[in-house]
Amino acid sequence: MSESVFIISEWLAKPGKDQELWQRAKKLIASVQKEEGCLRAHVVRQIVHPAAPGQSKYSIVSFQEYKNLDAFETHCKSDYVAEFFNTYVQNEDSGIVEDWTCRLFNSDAE
Repeated sequence: MSESVFIISEWLAKPGKDQELWQRAKKLIASVQKEEGCLRAHVVRQIVHPAAPGQSKYSIVSFQEYKNLDAFETHCKSDYVAEFFNTYVQNEDSGIVEDWTCRLFNSDAE
């Protein structure tokens, strides 16, 4: 696969941890944006608007585009991504993430 890979990650903070997760996600995405294989990366928060009545339980979403699947796999193996997951997702004591999901897309998919 040589085409760009698009990533959507959605995040739900533990109660009372939304602001901390938002700050940590912004810091993480700043590092992601510097990766050689990353074409673009953004993290955003859900807002309420009458023209968009749908609402997800995930209040924080990151959008990323990588040159190819190899670049995404390199991203996943980076020290700062591993540290983020070990500290804020998987660690019972320091974890701030209640739930999360990650989906990959590209225009080659059948």
